[in-house]
Amino acid sequence: MLRPMNLHMPTDEDIHTAFEQGEAAVMALFHQVVGHVAALARQLAQQGALLQELQARLAKSRRNSSKPPSSDG
Repeated sequence: MLRPMNLHMPTDEDIHTAFEQGEAAVMALFHQVVGHVAALARQLAQQGALLQELQARLAKSRRNSSKPPSSDG
């Protein structure tokens, strides 16, 4: 089962603090956001695959399936 992600986007204050700390802090903050976006992309791909599977299952009914009705899920 897929769970909703706990996404924490940096606030303006977080960005400003990183800016004041220098390039390394800005890069770290950016890489953190990229990690969140990559995780969301993976989750979206999983949900898309699950949606396709469910749509395929819905498309098969007793009327258009080659299986007898007693074997429907």
